[in-house]
Amino acid sequence: MGALFIYPKRGEVVSNDTNSLSGIHEQIQKLKKEVFEEDGKFERLKEKVSLLEESVKWQGKEIGDIKENLKTILDNTTWLKRAILTAIIGALTTAIIGGAIALIWTTIGK
Repeated sequence: MGALFIYPKRGEVVSNDTNSLSGIHEQIQKLKKEVFEEDGKFERLKEKVSLLEESVKWQGKEIGDIKENLKTILDNTTWLKRAILTAIIGALTTAIIGGAIALIWTTIGK
């Protein structure tokens, strides 16, 4: 039967007694425990990643909604700017034409 060797962690001292089954069994149990703990950490990380992915999807949807609302606001603002500009041009035109008529009327009336 061949020799069984379990690689130690860095800095860990392993007994050279490879015939000691109890020592080997303890090392195997210790490694199993470490693997189980690492699996638990991995599962928790997977859950966190899943939650982050859901959060990113939700935020992406929210950003899309905000962009759509901003476009609507921009469209409404453009319409409002046009209406105000039209009103100002209309008022100036009326004032200029009214002033010209008043000048002509006063000039002719004298």
